[in-house]
Amino acid sequence: MEKNNYIQEGSEAATVHQHMKRKLIEAIQAIIGSDIDINKINVNNPQEIEHILFLARDWAKKNNIKLLDE
Repeated sequence: MEKNNYIQEGSEAATVHQHMKRKLIEAIQAIIGSDIDINKINVNNPQEIEHILFLARDWAKKNNIKLLDE
């Protein structure tokens, strides 16, 4: 998700990119058990995506899961 946190230009590419981001957010939500409302997230807003990544990192640390970048 970190590597794909950018805005994609173009109608077809942007649609696929947004769909991929939503699916990744849904997966993160399922794993961490968050009450993130996927419909209220603007996947084109890097700050909103970064917040979700923060929640995922925080969950991993609380569960003693080592992150790949550590």
